[in-house]
Amino acid sequence: MNIQKITSMVLKRIRRCERVIYYAPGDGYIWVCPDGCAAYRMPAVEVEFSLNKCESNEKLMDAVQEQGHVRGELTGNLRYTGFTHKEIVTEIKSKSLPDVSVWINEKYLKPFERPNFLIKDDTSPVLICDISDIEPCGLIMPFKLEHEENKG
Repeated sequence: MNIQKITSMVLKRIRRCERVIYYAPGDGYIWVCPDGCAAYRMPAVEVEFSLNKCESNEKLMDAVQEQGHVRGELTGNLRYTGFTHKEIVTEIKSKSLPDVSVWINEKYLKPFERPNFLIKDDTSPVLICDISDIEPCGLIMPFKLEHEENKG
């Protein structure tokens, strides 16, 4: 995982006086959520910003500690979203959950080098594990496509 990219995102938001949430579970790592859509786990010794300027929230860990996730994989399906169609979302599916299709914003994958995905359903956060890491090192909130919102 690219800690410098995450630090840059956090510092940018702190400079603009925007909300940044973090949680320090006491295991030598900090979970930081710069924008409410993605959270990243980073070694506490590598934190290069003041946690005093961030808001502590232990609920950040709820999604990571949920049970029942299965391995998912990128399908290669991409969609352009948003008013200007500049946002790109990508689909994740699992053979274990054939009826579940989870879409996430592709920009949140940038800090991860070779991510593995753990999904539970189409509304729960997607857990991210880097190839060398067994425990989740990030989570991304799913993106709800308009046509899915209008289903029965």
